[in-house]
Amino acid sequence: MTRRFVFPMLGVLVTGAVLWGVWELEAKPRIQEARKDQEFSYELPQKTSSLDVLINCLEELMDGPAEAFAKWRGLQGIPLDLPGGPLVISKLESDSVHDGLKPAQRAAIEFLKRYSPRRIVLVSHDDCIFYDVAGAWENKSSSVHEHQLEDLRASMRVIQKWFPNAEVTGYMASKENNKMVFRPITL
Repeated sequence: MTRRFVFPMLGVLVTGAVLWGVWELEAKPRIQEARKDQEFSYELPQKTSSLDVLINCLEELMDGPAEAFAKWRGLQGIPLDLPGGPLVISKLESDSVHDGLKPAQRAAIEFLKRYSPRRIVLVSHDDCIFYDVAGAWENKSSSVHEHQLEDLRASMRVIQKWFPNAEVTGYMASKENNKMVFRPITL
């Protein structure tokens, strides 16, 4: 009686352990075994050809809401957190960019090209410290919201020019009653 139960159970356990081990080995990138004085190689994971990009403000306030928003929109890709979110992109228009920003412009374009974005979503938000500081510095605190909307639309146009085949959308996020509400913005 014991043999009828123990041997099949051991067979199931051994088979399960082998399958689990194979699965674990296949799931991890392969590292070529070599001595330390020889060449080393690391197999890179396959990169998908087309992703979604969420360009968002890097303020901590936006971390949770932006992640939930990306999930709600079904974005499958990478978040790109920048100071002021679309603020940086709006200043990278190819015709008017300052010489000091040309490397940043080129890096932004190349970064986005590497991922061949099919959808690019830009999010700006109320009470953005970067816009508030700029508004206070220029003594234009009352027009911060309008400036943000102008920059968001300018960023949408810039990215649409860079990637004419990508779907480009913009959202303005506002705090309302302990919630972050994302509203679409049109050009």
